[in-house]
Amino acid sequence: MKCEECQQALWKAGEVVAAGAYARVDDRSYRVIILEQAGPLPASFDGHTALYCPSACRCAVRARPPQENNAAR
Repeated sequence: MKCEECQQALWKAGEVVAAGAYARVDDRSYRVIILEQAGPLPASFDGHTALYCPSACRCAVRARPPQENNAAR
C-alpha cells in the first residue's frame, strides 16, 4: 500500500517494521511514533485502522508547523 500524495510505503497497525520513526497518516495527525527496535506498529484504539509512513515522508514534513520544519534543518 502506498500514500496517494507522496507514494511512500504505508504500513498498518500491527505490522512488524524496522526500528525508526513513523508518522500516523490515516487521521492526518502525523503523530510520530519512534520504535527503538523492530516490532509491531501500535493500534489506534479509536475504531480506525491506523496507517503509518516513514516520518521523513513529504506529507508528514509538510504538515508540521513552520518552526518545526526550520528546526529540523
